[in-house]
Amino acid sequence: IDAVAAAVLEKQGTSPGGTSAPADSMQKVVIPSGKTVTLALGSEVMLRLGGATCVASGTPGLIDMTSGADLAGGKALEKNHLYMSTVEGRGFKTTAETTVFIRGSYTIG
Repeated sequence: IDAVAAAVLEKQGTSPGGTSAPADSMQKVVIPSGKTVTLALGSEVMLRLGGATCVASGTPGLIDMTSGADLAGGKALEKNHLYMSTVEGRGFKTTAETTVFIRGSYTIG
């Protein structure tokens, strides 16, 4: 990616291979089934429609800010719960077409 393209992406709030929502707002994202979303440190996500499981190689996976509990890798995200990534590389994998709201940076792979 050249410097001009990188500058355009930065101005739009995105980066090569990833996107981000402004820190003071949430962005609605529709993700196809079978995709993995990796959240940046401090990013938040709320599952609205569809299904997803936590992706984490260790503990904690994601922090369920609604219940105050840790969500381990492989466990399902609950609809309308707010989750935070407190360890780099944590995220979720969709099990159906899924609609989420995300605050912060993330990549879809």
